[in-house]
Amino acid sequence: MGATVLGAELWGMRQGLKLAKERDWEGIELESDSLTAVDIVNNKDEVSNHPERNLIEDCRKLKAEVKARIWHAPREANRCTDKMAKLGSTQREQLVRVLVPPDDVVEDLMADITGVAYPRGY
Repeated sequence: MGATVLGAELWGMRQGLKLAKERDWEGIELESDSLTAVDIVNNKDEVSNHPERNLIEDCRKLKAEVKARIWHAPREANRCTDKMAKLGSTQREQLVRVLVPPDDVVEDLMADITGVAYPRGY
């Protein structure tokens, strides 16, 4: 995983896109609270000198292969992802696939499904 915050965001993006490819999912929507990561993957700017070049190029290639749409979602609009990221930061494994949402996330998942909106900073 990258040693930077951007590297961590891109690594997570790549893992999600790889999972979509493995499962033959197309047309997925990938949300990230990192506007920088979203912008750098969505644009076509040259990244040959960027320190995260390999991750960026992997994400761009996988995005095209699975016909993904990647967009920015503020942290307040994506509480489930924020909680999962915090839970993941305590894991020793590099990658954990969760098939059933943890109890800590269920309430936020239900709020997300039903369209509950939260003000910034909540």
